[in-house]
Amino acid sequence: MTDFLTNLNFIQNFDLLLVAFTISAIIILGFAVFFNNSKSSTNKTFLFFSLTASVYAIFNYISYQVSTANSALYLIRLVIGSAIWYAFFLFQLLYIFPQENFKFS
Repeated sequence: MTDFLTNLNFIQNFDLLLVAFTISAIIILGFAVFFNNSKSSTNKTFLFFSLTASVYAIFNYISYQVSTANSALYLIRLVIGSAIWYAFFLFQLLYIFPQENFKFS
């Protein structure tokens, strides 16, 4: 019976393990690209995009783990707010992608 409960606990925390692995991979990739050429506008934008994606993933994971409606409401607002920054940095990355230096008007 104890072995079954251990397996059940692992299955319940498997989504946390996947989210943590994904977030750490995104952050490592973002910093690896940034440190490859830290003066490039594209690399800076990719770093901000990866950090924003990580924040979005954290808020999104926490938002479906809470049990009270009040805290879920505030976390969903944080998810939507971070999704706005996520979309902005995605647009900026796609807009300036192949260029080393870019001046915004």
